[in-house]
Amino acid sequence: MTRTLVLKHLRIEKNGTYKYRRRVPDRLQAVLGKSEIVRVLGKSETEAMRNYPSIHDHVDLLFKSTSSISSTAETWAIKSAIEAQFLEAGIDPYSRGRSDDEELSRSERAESILSKYPTNPETGQPDQEDLSFKDSAMITALLHGVQNIDAELTIKQAFAFYLDERQEPDAFKRKKQVQRIARAERNLLNVTKQDIALKHVTRAHARALRDNLLKKMSPASVKRNINDVKAVFSLAIEEHDLNTNNPFNKLKYPKPDDASVDLRHPLPAIVIQDMYRELENNRTLQDTLSFQHQLTLKLGYRT
Repeated sequence: MTRTLVLKHLRIEKNGTYKYRRRVPDRLQAVLGKSEIVRVLGKSETEAMRNYPSIHDHVDLLFKSTSSISSTAETWAIKSAIEAQFLEAGIDPYSRGRSDDEELSRSERAESILSKYPTNPETGQPDQEDLSFKDSAMITALLHGVQNIDAELTIKQAFAFYLDERQEPDAFKRKKQVQRIARAERNLLNVTKQDIALKHVTRAHARALRDNLLKKMSPASVKRNINDVKAVFSLAIEEHDLNTNNPFNKLKYPKPDDASVDLRHPLPAIVIQDMYRELENNRTLQDTLSFQHQLTLKLGYRT
């Protein structure tokens, strides 16, 4: 009994069961989905001592080989990468297999991944929570399809998806589009403070974005900016089958005090006069006006 008590991470429960309990480093908790690794070593000292080395070595290796995932965005990236791998290999990403042979092959591959992990003495199978996120996601995709991987689309990924799907063909328009959408993304992230999942963006965030923009631009400009955000959310919700509402729909805006036509400031007469004077001797302009005059006469003659 004494020798077991000096082993790190070994605990004896009140019911006499020996367990391996080890805290997961903070940087890996998002990947592994837990803050502690707990494994049953056995119901006797002999059984616990026999199982301890393999479980301890496995957890050491798990921590060393697992890369930290800093945000929800990276979990979605893993899901997208698996989907792309399946498509490239000609494997259906959205089912367990198109045929019995494919289903068997995918099951064997999943078993191969599981074989890397130690088994729970009580179940004879690896514990699900012991798997890294990447391995767990791959097994889920193999056996059930990528749509069952628990990963959430984030703000940044939704905006990137929009730019891919709604790409302007004209280079100049594309540049303006990228700048406009990037500005809309920054404005929203200033409100949410981080790249959160789309389903966690609320109506309160939408109102906060509107109110922030109203401090520096007109209601009409605010509406145009938020319409870009609304378009990004609408496309993401539709194309990724997200079970959430668009929080930017039917957002209320204050009415301007004056009609839009009254908000336009006409050019002063002196500016117009100076402009004509500067262009008076412009050869290109004169040729253009001459051509336009001739074309008008010609069309008038034909009619």
